[in-house]
Amino acid sequence: MNFMQLIVGLLIISIACIGATKIFSYGWDTQDWQIRHHKALSIARSEVEYIQGRIDSDFDMNDRDLVHGNLRRPEEVLLDARKKSLQLDDIFCYVSHTPLVFVTNDNNNVIYVTFKVHVEWQEPNETEIREAIFEAASTWN
Repeated sequence: MNFMQLIVGLLIISIACIGATKIFSYGWDTQDWQIRHHKALSIARSEVEYIQGRIDSDFDMNDRDLVHGNLRRPEEVLLDARKKSLQLDDIFCYVSHTPLVFVTNDNNNVIYVTFKVHVEWQEPNETEIREAIFEAASTWN
């Protein structure tokens, strides 16, 4: 084996290591984003269940925050604590819901209520805002 074969072999191994590192990094970033997306859907689902519970149990038409939605004043929720020791890199999301839409039948009796829950967040090092929307309907008693 001469010196040129050794250099070519090391070059091939280096290129393969760099390629594997880039593939693993891309896979990690994609998985990290998907975990946050599933967490945002879980937060939206929890908010839907909370609103449906409020509608079924102690609904008050004078409760403006519930009836008219909170799209202009979303609630800030922790989506991902990236490093337990630092709080500077935590990712927060904003949870809001649309106004309640009362669906009536021919006799003007309310049959059910529909609304949407929005969860918005921004990924690190990105300018694009991500969003998860969960649409729901609740029966009217």
